[in-house]
Amino acid sequence: MNTAKKIATGVAALGLIFSLNANAQKVSNDNQLAFNTASGAKTETAAKKSNLTAPVVKEAESSYDAASASFEGNIGLIVHQAKSDTISGHRYAKGLANAFTQSDKTGGNPIYISSFYKQSDASQTYVKIFIDGEQWDYKGHDLFTPNDAWKLIPLVMADYVKEHGKDKIIPATVDPVLVASNEL
Repeated sequence: MNTAKKIATGVAALGLIFSLNANAQKVSNDNQLAFNTASGAKTETAAKKSNLTAPVVKEAESSYDAASASFEGNIGLIVHQAKSDTISGHRYAKGLANAFTQSDKTGGNPIYISSFYKQSDASQTYVKIFIDGEQWDYKGHDLFTPNDAWKLIPLVMADYVKEHGKDKIIPATVDPVLVASNEL
């Protein structure tokens, strides 16, 4: 292929790409770049989070895992386990997740939550609680020992119901699903 033909082919290819992108811009009409139709790639929209049907207990990278799990009117918490603590972060997280499903521990407002745990360099194990992406606090405090977090569950749920209603509360007619364990 001679040089003139190569240049003409390159210009034609660039013209095609720019015209496809211009068409995407014209169709999208939201002042954002839209290259999806130009590349021919399949696109998907993120599925909206559905309500939890059981408590979730997972190891976390950071507190953001719990915060993001609490978006859209959910509750998330993270246990930062001190290396010196003899009780595992997983065990604390599981116990708190199960406590949130029990009506007698939540002031009659049981709910499924996402509970995370992470090993920490802190001198003491502590818990952070998130409601709808915001860190929950009680009288200006937002870090709690696992024991204090357990005692504060009815207050967390009272604040939750006041702000978000009872849409995600487990009905009294339903036996809640608990996190199982193979620990003896």
